Formats: sequence, structure tokens, C-alpha cells
Amino acid sequence: MCISIAPVTFGNTVTGLYEADENTHVIFYQNTVSGASNLRRGRSGGAPMMSMTAPATRGRRSAPKTPSNWNTGRTPGSDAAKGNALVIPIMTDNFDSIRLLRETANTPNLLKDIRRAVQPPASRGGLRRGGAKGISFGADSVVIESFDIYTLVLASRASLIPDAVKAIESRKRPPLAKETFAALEKWYDCPFAVACFNNEDAGEAKPIAYAYEPKYPDQFLIYTLDGHDGTVPDLDATVELDHAVFVGSYRASTGRPVSYGDYIQATLKNFLPAKVVGTAFQKGTRLINGDILVAVDDVVEGKFEAFRVLPPNAPDRAPVSLADALKG
Repeated sequence: MCISIAPVTFGNTVTGLYEADENTHVIFYQNTVSGASNLRRGRSGGAPMMSMTAPATRGRRSAPKTPSNWNTGRTPGSDAAKGNALVIPIMTDNFDSIRLLRETANTPNLLKDIRRAVQPPASRGGLRRGGAKGISFGADSVVIESFDIYTLVLASRASLIPDAVKAIESRKRPPLAKETFAALEKWYDCPFAVACFNNEDAGEAKPIAYAYEPKYPDQFLIYTLDGHDGTVPDLDATVELDHAVFVGSYRASTGRPVSYGDYIQATLKNFLPAKVVGTAFQKGTRLINGDILVAVDDVVEGKFEAFRVLPPNAPDRAPVSLADALKG
């Protein structure tokens, strides 16, 4: 999702989703930054709290009704402040299933390799570790941990974030507009990861990846809703994209193969796509604001039949095929 809390310029964004098994989706995010409930603890010492192994495969649970904003007519299954943050919704109703895949700190070229797969080109850094710590908000949960240039705040709902970031060091603590998080909570109704950073740490950050049990296992929602000034995003705005977006599935036998240049640790391998479909938008591409919806079964068949949509609980707006949206 291309939302920042304070004004900043992002570029070379690569984001997408992968179906790692029938109960696990993985969301990936990386870009270049330019700009002047329960108390949860790590299991031991400074080790990260979240597991980095895939859950045991089991039967797929029944999914809730598809949001009306995603009714495409097709049936599924057939610089004002130094502190800043990226905001990433994680579409799950099982907060405890979310885990940060920390191994991506050792694979800085991971998403560049995927970008090359969806659009061949025309013509690394150190790992920063930090243990997880928890904050209790009654029945809700927040997890805070360090990763690369970021302090990551994972909250079971968006409205917890303004209070949660008070625990973050001042140089990375972003200015907050509670109205923004109230809107995001209403629109998405899911947990959020907020990646806090200092604008002086500008540069290319390591890929962020979270695995989770999906709320809508038959749909991929690629978060491209745009807002870079810290206010509530304008859903009717025309926005500029500089993105590569991709989707993949462990079930896919076709698609564009990905050749990874970095060494892939065994604990990460099952969370990475071998084949992807997607597209790259040239810098300056203009689209109506929104996210991108793709049916997982289409991805399995090697197809990228995408729609421009609004978040599940945003005001009604009919989906538009990505091809038509690009025509204006």
C-alpha cells in the first residue's frame, strides 16, 4: 500500500502476494525512500517472536462473503517531519497467524528479481536485528520489532497505531492523524503493519514480507491505494504509479519464472514464488485511486486478469478492469 504518514517520495515500488499453501498468503513490499491484546514477547532472548516456518497444511476453512466492492461479475473458484511510516494492511481475521519473514533481510535483491520476471529491464546492505516486544490494549494486540531501517508496528486494528507508536524512538516516531487510521480501520477491517523510519535513512530498504492466514483465500488484493501526505486518502483522486505488482501460487504450473540471485535460506524458500504473473507500471502512469484485485484461480492458470477496486468497506464503486482503467 502506498500510504505514508508524513510527506515523502517513494519510487521503484515492488509489491505483491503469493499463495504459499492453502492456508497461507504472503505479502511483499519494497521501495526506495526519498525525503529530506496480549503482552507478546519473544520466546527466548532477542529472538523474534514470530515463527518463520509454514503452518501444517490442513483443510481450507470457509471464507466470508466477498465484499461488494470486489463484485467483478466473475465467480471466484471458477518532509515536514523526520519520523515517517509505511502503512500496510494485512487481510486476515487471525492476528496470531501473522509472522514477519525476517530472512528477507538477507535477500536484498528478492523483489528486484521478481520485478525482472514481470518486466525485463530495458537496458546490498547489512542486517539489523531486534527482538519483538508487545504492548497490551485490552483484548487487542500490538507487536513492535526492528527490521533493517524500520521499526515495525503490527496492530490487530488500525486505530491502535497512534498510541502504539509512542513506544518508538523519537527519531522514527511519525506525526499521526487519527482520522487517517479511523478511515483505514473502517475501510479494511483487518490488522495493519506500520513500518516506521527516519527520512534521513533514505535509500533502498530490505524487502518486507509477512505470511498470514488469508481472510479471503480465493482473492489477492494488491495494496496500491495512494496517499503520501499523511491525510485520509482521497478515493476519487487520480494518482501516479511507479510500481511493479505481482501475484503467484504454489499451485501454478505456468507463469513467468523467477530466477533468484540471492542465496535463499531453507526457511524462506517455501514462501517465495517460482513463477509469477503481473505487470510493471511506467513511472508517471495515472490511474483512479484504489487497490488491485486478482482471483487466485486465474493466477494458478497463469493469467493476470486484474481489476481496480476500492477497499472492502469503502464507499461503493464498481470494479474496473485494469486494462480499462489504464485507458482512462
